[in-house]
Amino acid sequence: MDSSKNIFIIIAAFILGIASIVIYSVGVVSKLNLEINDMVHQAHLMELKADELRQSSDDLTRFAREYVVTGNVTFLENYYSVLAIRKGEKAHPHRYQQIYWDLLEPTRSLRHPDTALTISLRNEMKVLPFSDYEFSKLKESEDNSNQLVKIEEQAFFNMQNQQQELAISLLFNQQYSEAKQSIMLPIDEFMVSLHSRRQQVINDGHNEMTANFKVITFLLVVGILLFIAFLYVLIISMQRNYQAMKALSNIDPLTKIRNRRSLFLLAEQAMQESNRNQAPLSMMMIDIDLFKGINDTYGHIVGDEILLDLVARLKQKIRKSDLLSRYGGEEFILLLPETDLAGATKLAENICSAIDDQVYQNETLSVAYTISIGVSQYQHEKLVREFIHKTDQALYQAKGSGRNQVKVFSPAS
Repeated sequence: MDSSKNIFIIIAAFILGIASIVIYSVGVVSKLNLEINDMVHQAHLMELKADELRQSSDDLTRFAREYVVTGNVTFLENYYSVLAIRKGEKAHPHRYQQIYWDLLEPTRSLRHPDTALTISLRNEMKVLPFSDYEFSKLKESEDNSNQLVKIEEQAFFNMQNQQQELAISLLFNQQYSEAKQSIMLPIDEFMVSLHSRRQQVINDGHNEMTANFKVITFLLVVGILLFIAFLYVLIISMQRNYQAMKALSNIDPLTKIRNRRSLFLLAEQAMQESNRNQAPLSMMMIDIDLFKGINDTYGHIVGDEILLDLVARLKQKIRKSDLLSRYGGEEFILLLPETDLAGATKLAENICSAIDDQVYQNETLSVAYTISIGVSQYQHEKLVREFIHKTDQALYQAKGSGRNQVKVFSPAS
């Protein structure tokens, strides 16, 4: 139950860890995408305003030149409308940044009606996230455009005074072209700066995404490795626990020797080994005489101590290859591989005599006890219980003959 709970906890922790990493990565990517998209969107709006400034300058130049060449006052009216819209003195037409001034009235007004917006181009720029350098360049461009307006208005004055040739010369000379360039050059520098800044934000975002991807990949790999390691440790622990429980299931809890279950398994193996090697195999069944009386007289605690005392003495007499087990209650079985009946009988008599010669003692009392032993040799019985049964018959004979002795099984017994 604890192992299943541990597995569940580890799997839950692993899933939670992976989910946390995924949520974190999605959050990071979403944040960076928002930042990049916001920069791209804001850059687009800033480019539109810069283009509107450029377009207004071109429109002013076009209408000023068309007026001084043709004398058509419609071009003069359009000129001052462009200027008024840029200064915020006249409402912005709808979709003004498109081909507004390339259309004729009434199509122009029908397709691009005035809006309620009356704000100067410079004030519109102030609400956008221009860098100081970028804003200064657009301001420089507009200031230069306003200076060019003075030259254009001088040409208009000449037209009013019937000096058309002078007016035309003012708007078509080298000085005018250079003034026009002074308007466009800052816009070009602005565009370069904005493009560089936008690209830097995109590159930084991609670099941060790459760095976070590496961190996330590392965390995932570490998480998976830790998960595998935890599972490995848990499986090893479970295997050890299983082996320990398996071992405990074969051990008598009081005496810490093999129990009845283990006896049958080991006896079957010993019988197979005896058959395979044609080697002798003997068995002793040992019983403490009058053990119930000891329990009744001294109590079960003393009875348990005597069981432990007997086991300790038996271990002193047997080999490492001999298999001692508790058969039940005060009965023990000793399997003796590669030992014939004579050897087993001699050992049994030695053990019986040694127990009879000694007394169990603790801090408060001394208890003398004896044992009876039945001995038999394996004669190719098919079942373990048959081998045990005939050994038990020998023990029964030993107890029936007055106890504290050894009896060997014989078919007549």
